[in-house]
Amino acid sequence: MMKSAKWVVCGVSDHQYQVYDGRYNRQVDFHIGTCQCRKWQLSGLPCGHVIVVTKYLGLTGCLQFVSDWFKKPKYQGTYAEPIHFIGNVQEWEFPQHIRKAIPPGMDNPQPGRPKNTKRIKSQGERANDLYIERDAKTRTQT
Repeated sequence: MMKSAKWVVCGVSDHQYQVYDGRYNRQVDFHIGTCQCRKWQLSGLPCGHVIVVTKYLGLTGCLQFVSDWFKKPKYQGTYAEPIHFIGNVQEWEFPQHIRKAIPPGMDNPQPGRPKNTKRIKSQGERANDLYIERDAKTRTQT
């Protein structure tokens, strides 16, 4: 992560700014709420470029640029309605025309090098040995 203290901000218009972050020139548009890095649009939270522009403009906070779903009224509205008990799963009625979803089988071989399932035989070992010699006197069957 690069420090935003060395980022360079240039005003393009009253609501558009260009930010050079040491690698890329990114354009921030406050009128439509976009940044060219797309982090602001994807997350709903201001990216580093937006924060640097707000510091450049002398604003004390970025709360006005945070999406509404992160703010307290939306959170309280989510849980304002009661959540009703749905009952026991065994007592539910399922329509007959709906079939249970079955996940797809994994019959296709996965990419990559296949595992070697054959072991390397020891020197002098025959392919169909039934006995393993533990010492010279004792022979056990496998």
